[in-house]
Amino acid sequence: MKISVKPASFIAIVAGLMTLGGCAKTPGNVIGKWTYKSVDLPAGVKDTPQAAMIEAQIAGAGIEFTAPNKFVLTGGGLLEGEWTIDGDAILMHPKKMQGKSLESLGDSAKNLSKDMNARLIDGGKGLTLDSLAGRKVDITFERAGS
Repeated sequence: MKISVKPASFIAIVAGLMTLGGCAKTPGNVIGKWTYKSVDLPAGVKDTPQAAMIEAQIAGAGIEFTAPNKFVLTGGGLLEGEWTIDGDAILMHPKKMQGKSLESLGDSAKNLSKDMNARLIDGGKGLTLDSLAGRKVDITFERAGS
């Protein structure tokens, strides 16, 4: 039996498969709640009295990623926004702080409005936040309940 596929049908099938392939770039293990695990402080801060204070401030931090591409970062305030993913790299676009748009908060929120970079680690079991409020950070999260 010979199967005949019209060009338009073929294009639709390929487009559908490409869409499924695109979904693979958005691993299901990103969606959900992530809890603070550790922070790697810069060398000049690690052995100072401020180190314990910094760690205590972020110890309760968490990130929740929801569909369709929304996030909430807690700890020291409530930061909300949108996210995209490409492979293991997650780009987070902050939009609100404590429920107010960052634009409405003026200059005080200028750094908070900068995109944040995160990445999946350990095969998706962990997540590292690499930048926050325009600064390089190294904060690791793990899936809540792990």
